[in-house]
Amino acid sequence: MSSKVVAIADAIVLALIDAPAGTFDVSILPERVFLPVYDLQEDKDLKISVVPKGRDMEANDRTSTVSDWQIDIGVQKKVGIEDPGKTGIDSEVPQLMELTEQIEDFLARKSMADGQWLRSAQEIIFSPGHLKEHRLFTGTLTLTYRTL
Repeated sequence: MSSKVVAIADAIVLALIDAPAGTFDVSILPERVFLPVYDLQEDKDLKISVVPKGRDMEANDRTSTVSDWQIDIGVQKKVGIEDPGKTGIDSEVPQLMELTEQIEDFLARKSMADGQWLRSAQEIIFSPGHLKEHRLFTGTLTLTYRTL
């Protein structure tokens, strides 16, 4: 038996894999990971990482609690490989931002493994530091699911 947060993360992976054709502008192969560390200097492929992140628990009433489970979805890809100038980055980054939004839109309001979707957030749309230092787009989406 796995923990609730792992079950929710696994359900997200399956939902993304089983999404109808055309849901996303590009083909994706998400995976649930606990430590999303990749050698992206060597690997130029798009990475979609689903990472269990955290839990907030509070009283629901006098005898029960409610838990809010956070799951991060990371979108990573080396950019500007064919066109290493500013033009290459400027054309690829908006496409990856759009993909992140498509993932968020697809998962919004969907229940996963007994967890009810509560909210999603993109506190940082992408990491400017990763882009500048490593030519790496890194976008992170945090989804929250509630269980009773």
